[in-house]
Amino acid sequence: MKGFPVLLALAFVAACSEDPSGPQLSPISQPSFSISAPALCGATTAAFMAGQTTNAGTVSVGNDDTNLYVTITTTGGWTLRETHIAAAKTVAGIPHNKPGNPVPGQFPVKATNAAGTTTYTATFSLASLGVTTGQNVVVAAHADVANGSSSEGAWSAGTRFVQSTWATYSAHTIASCGYKALILSNSPYEHSYIAGLVGPLMPNVTFESASSAATLTPAYLAQFKVVLLYENGLWYEAASVGDKLAAYINSGGNVVLGTFYWQDRSDNVWYGSFNYTWGQLETLDPLHGDGQAFEYRYAQMNPASVVAHPLTAGVNSFTSAYYPNGMVAKPGTIVVASYFDGAPFIAYVQHGLGQRVVAVTAWPGDSYGVSGDVAQVWANALSFAAAGSTPATPRMTSSSPIVARSAARTAVPGPTVGGAKGIRP
Repeated sequence: MKGFPVLLALAFVAACSEDPSGPQLSPISQPSFSISAPALCGATTAAFMAGQTTNAGTVSVGNDDTNLYVTITTTGGWTLRETHIAAAKTVAGIPHNKPGNPVPGQFPVKATNAAGTTTYTATFSLASLGVTTGQNVVVAAHADVANGSSSEGAWSAGTRFVQSTWATYSAHTIASCGYKALILSNSPYEHSYIAGLVGPLMPNVTFESASSAATLTPAYLAQFKVVLLYENGLWYEAASVGDKLAAYINSGGNVVLGTFYWQDRSDNVWYGSFNYTWGQLETLDPLHGDGQAFEYRYAQMNPASVVAHPLTAGVNSFTSAYYPNGMVAKPGTIVVASYFDGAPFIAYVQHGLGQRVVAVTAWPGDSYGVSGDVAQVWANALSFAAAGSTPATPRMTSSSPIVARSAARTAVPGPTVGGAKGIRP
């Protein structure tokens, strides 16, 4: 261990050897990834009624993270001639006359359909409707439809606007689509443990595992709302991983950092002789070395330091017996919790597009040396970061190299105390 004090080197001997009996992930499928259209969330379907009594097709309503989609599909020989669709936060927001009857000609979406058209989709941004997850919208879908020589007016089956006419509307609740989170490290053996730890607190999140810089193509990273990055032993790919995650952040991605990320920072004096770096990621992270960084110590969260914040909600205690970090906050970083020794425990920085980089100076793979609200800490960090910005999706369809996927929310035994933590021998 060239460049390390002798006593420090001796203290690390036991911690620098892999335990061959440690936990292993079960073999899992390894599908490739390609960009595809987002799946709709909370989709509902109603009959599309022509002339009050004839089922002429369906009206499907669903949403993704940003838009509401209303799709009319005709069946049984019926086709669309003119289509009128409206959506609003309340019934009063649907264009109507003084008695309360809807006026399809004033609906915000109007289309004259080509002959033979059987499907039409209207898109409304959730922001323009003023709604978010868990709130309701009102949808009115009308069309003039034809079947051979027959023509009728048709409405989506639902609640009548007024009892004197059969024009109807339906309600749709904006559903949470959930998102994908990537667990990224050079030690994937803990990934299922981490997913199992936070999974019960994040039921709408799907976790995936990666441990190679080659996996991190822009197309692959774009599918994740947040990436949890940590390491177990210095990572020879740190610079490449860091540059790729920096590009991901600059395109709108969000990252959570955990121990031992800071060992590979170029300003970590304990490991500087290895000349490792996280590349461009070091310009975007919240913490840097203070000349005294030391991971192998006991540390306890100081309750008096805790700032009321989404990152600290439900976090009343936290103790790390072995693997916290001793770093300092950069200018512009917000620290919301610290250890009793003054080192930052939870901190974050927000960049220009709303991208969030959160630092939790504890090791997420530790199942033995931590106590307190451990799961809540990591769930808060991932959730807060993911609520930042949305990564831009590359325009061209492409496939990434194959990556092993973790069994989401399936806990496995945590790593043993004698496993490799921190530097490699």
